[in-house]
Parts: sequence; C-alpha cells; structure tokens
Amino acid sequence: MDTSSILNHDDKSLAGESPPAFTLIELLVLIAVIAMLAAILLPVLSRVKDTAARVQCLNNVKQIGHAVFLYTEDHEDFFPLVEDWPAFGGRRGTTGVYNSNAYDPTNRPLNEYVGYQLEVFHCPRDKGDALNGVNLPLWEAYGNSYIMQLGASSFRTQYILAMRNGTYGPPVRVSTIHRTENKIVVSEWPFHANRPLTDSRTQWHNRGQVRAFNIYFADSHADYFKFPSTYGPADEWIAPDPAYLWW
Repeated sequence: MDTSSILNHDDKSLAGESPPAFTLIELLVLIAVIAMLAAILLPVLSRVKDTAARVQCLNNVKQIGHAVFLYTEDHEDFFPLVEDWPAFGGRRGTTGVYNSNAYDPTNRPLNEYVGYQLEVFHCPRDKGDALNGVNLPLWEAYGNSYIMQLGASSFRTQYILAMRNGTYGPPVRVSTIHRTENKIVVSEWPFHANRPLTDSRTQWHNRGQVRAFNIYFADSHADYFKFPSTYGPADEWIAPDPAYLWW
C-alpha cells in the first residue's frame, strides 16, 4: 500500500478543506422550494390565527352572557338598566358616539359580574363601526366590542336592555322570554344589517362572505351564527318573531 497517498489524504482532511459550495442552480431550486412552502403554509397559518381569534371571541360572549343572568338573579329578574348602547360593560371609550367617553367601568353594570376582567368585552378582531364612521376598534372608541339590544326592537331582535333615565324601555324581565334557544342576548357589535357587509369594519370574522357573528342566546349556548343571505337593511323594520330563526 502506498502510505504517502494515505498521508496526503489525511493532511487534506486535517487542513479543513471545505466541501464544494452550492451551485447557482441548486440555490435557485432551494429558493423556489422555500417560496412554495411559504405559499402553502401562510394561508394555513392565517386561517389558524383567525380561528383562534373567533374562538376567543366566542368565549367572551359566553362570559358576558353568563354575567347577564347573574345580574338578573340579583335584580328581581330584570335585565340591566344602562346609560347607552355600549355602557352595559367594558371601559371608558375615547369617542362621544353613544356618549362612550362619559362612562367609567364603575358605571357599566356587568363589569362587577365578570370580576372587572374588562378584556372580556374586547374582541380581538374588532375593526370598528361602519354605521357611525368609526375607524378605531370599538374596544377603544366605545369601550366595548359587543352589543345587546337596547330599548327598542329592530332587525327582528326583541330588546332586553332599558335606559336608566327611562327614555328607552321599559325594563324587561327574563320571565317574559318564553323561547330561549333562538333569543339573541349578546352579539358582536356589527350584527345589525345596516352595517354594509362589503365594508371591512363589518368583517370581523366573516371575511365579507356572509353575515356571521359570535352570539350568545338566552338558553345559555353561544354560537358562530350565520344569518341567511336575505338578511339586510329592510329587516330593521320587521317585528321580532320567536318562531323565526332569531328574535
């Protein structure tokens, strides 16, 4: 055996000679593969993130709904009296819309029943309010991402909240709700169909494809409820009907 050739080979290995580098073609192939994987994975990750936000929001409406009925147990079966639409819970808002910047957490009756864990009133996909031209998340603008029907019935939904000053009402008792599984109690803010579906501020989870929102019903279940495709501005004047899909 030629020992010199072995020694020369070992000397090269010890000298730390690096293996051949990637060729240009190999680099281009690698970049193309990475781009393909990104194109496949990014939409999947986006959907996972959207689903997680929707589930968190659904959990929020459940907690708010439970708080509503804890309140009614302490108030002779009556639903809350409030100062204005968003003021049943949450924090002080930053705008004068619905007098949101006038009411501190202590003036919002359901806060006590969620242990002042105010983030419960914050939807992570809150994008604002197209009806009132609010471009901020409503958690900032109104102090509350969610809505309960106040003082008058509209969009097929029977009201349950009443104004503290007596101008909207009268107060409603839980015992007057005879069908519970389809009675809307708490919803994400834009569920009224006078918010254009094509406006991004209405598209919290639904991506503009259908009117669908997280809703808590009076039988204590919550669901990502998809309204029929016919639901629109004309429904504002249709009276609530417990025999319908919701009321």
